[in-house]
Amino acid sequence: MKPPAALTLLALFALATPAIAERTLFAMDTGTRDGQTKTYAQQAALVKELGFSGIGFGGSSKIPEMLAAVDTQGIKNLGVTFNLCHWLKVDGKELEARLKEALPHLFVVTINGADSDGKGWNTLIQPLDRGTFDVAQVLRLLDKLEFKGPIGLQHYGIRGSARGNLSASMKGWKALQARLAAEQEKK
Repeated sequence: MKPPAALTLLALFALATPAIAERTLFAMDTGTRDGQTKTYAQQAALVKELGFSGIGFGGSSKIPEMLAAVDTQGIKNLGVTFNLCHWLKVDGKELEARLKEALPHLFVVTINGADSDGKGWNTLIQPLDRGTFDVAQVLRLLDKLEFKGPIGLQHYGIRGSARGNLSASMKGWKALQARLAAEQEKK
């Protein structure tokens, strides 16, 4: 069975390992480059300054071959990523089923702000504090499935300042974490 198009592969390189409270948030390299942050070293400095855990690089569409490499060679920093914006674009249905399907090799989940009824990438990839899609539902399902891997931030193609967009997404991330913590307290 061919995996859904929403699943891609990612090699993730952590630049720093801070004390982990609940979850970490990795910025993806495509959302951290602009006129001020051209090199990976500059990107790494920016995301560290803003409180991110590191940057995820790479990707591939050859899922069967890469999963075979994960299985047979035991490559630990290679696995499946569930990309929220691709899932919304291609499928947008059965979120829990897609996450369960990916779970055995799920290495990272990428999230971003998005509009629930978005069609173009400009509505499907926004800073995390924007959009009508409730990203908290993804995080709740990941908790339910006991996914302990990293959460990546998707910022591909967002226009504007990397600093401004990353700051807005960190604000959104902190708001999501506070909201989920408040929900847990009520239980």
